[in-house]
Amino acid sequence: MRDKIKISSASRCNALEAKSVSISLNMFVEYWSEADARHILDKYLHLSGDTPSVILCCSDLMARGCITALKNNNIDASQLVITGQNAEPYACKAILEGKQSMTIYKPVRQLADLAVEIAWRYLQKESVDDLLPLQINNGTADIPSRLLDAITIDAGSIQLLIKENYLTAEELK
Repeated sequence: MRDKIKISSASRCNALEAKSVSISLNMFVEYWSEADARHILDKYLHLSGDTPSVILCCSDLMARGCITALKNNNIDASQLVITGQNAEPYACKAILEGKQSMTIYKPVRQLADLAVEIAWRYLQKESVDDLLPLQINNGTADIPSRLLDAITIDAGSIQLLIKENYLTAEELK
């Protein structure tokens, strides 16, 4: 599995309102590796001398590696926009601490219910076409798919994860 880190240079005050963004670095990271993300950003910061204003990561694990690289280079992560995905407990803590800007939460119960229904129908040799109405090409074949809504989690919406029983208040301390 390969995923991206995108680093943008723009002024911090304009990062969220920017209509155009200059991509300074666009890297693939194997297996969402925290260590590789940290290494890539360390190298970028050292060689470029640039301080990015936005770092977009496809996983919270990669975002954590980038936050560590920023700390190693004496850059305050709270001055950047840093994103991740998966609403990992450590990422949610980082959001509350101001080190990560946001993450993406995919409602686990909804995903699990869908997976169980698909598996059950396959075992019964029944059609899943109504459950997987889309065909998404993965570069090799069209894959029956269904896209579920993702939820943006930031400091203002993090309580939703407790309400959904995804995390406890203790896990966010």
